[in-house]
Amino acid sequence: MANKMEQREKDLREYLREGEVVRWEGAPHRIALMDEDNKPAIIKRWIVTVVITAVALVGYVGFLEAKTEIVILVAAIALYNLLAPVEAWKAILKHQYFYITDQRVILSCRHGAFYFMNFTEIDAVRVVTGLTGRKSLVIGSAIFPKCEKRLRWQCLHPKDDPDPMPEAGHVLGMVFYEPENVEEAIALLEDQVLVEYMDCGHNSNSSTKRAA
Repeated sequence: MANKMEQREKDLREYLREGEVVRWEGAPHRIALMDEDNKPAIIKRWIVTVVITAVALVGYVGFLEAKTEIVILVAAIALYNLLAPVEAWKAILKHQYFYITDQRVILSCRHGAFYFMNFTEIDAVRVVTGLTGRKSLVIGSAIFPKCEKRLRWQCLHPKDDPDPMPEAGHVLGMVFYEPENVEEAIALLEDQVLVEYMDCGHNSNSSTKRAA
């Protein structure tokens, strides 16, 4: 664990620009796989996967000469769909880390990948409170539409910059998923950008605060 932290800190130091200062850093809470926000979607995914796989295999075996490789392929696809929520959950807990510097926001992911947005290009940040009561930060209005319903997926897939030659790691939107010390991050962001608040329990924006 210590070696992992040391490597992450080393990678961050190398990634930061000259003179750039980290003002806040955080990691996700010890989130549960089947929390209130994600349980319904996960169960639905599992049920649909099992039903479609069963129908496909029964239909295939019943009306055509069964080929082992086809059965294995269908089973492998089904297994991938069943395990995808588990792998996403593990990836968030093991590899996600968040930073706010004096210049930008940075998302650290698995395989040493970094993604960033400069403060000058962040038009808004949405603070989304889930059914668990925990808050996530949706950074950049480009990913606002319906993002509150797929935060786990979005935090693992920052919105790519369509520029054919973007600066390495530059994105148009990202999610800080349920940081432990989120209030400190919000306070820093409120000094820089427009901050909105959304409570999924009430399904509405409760307030908006502009940067000073």
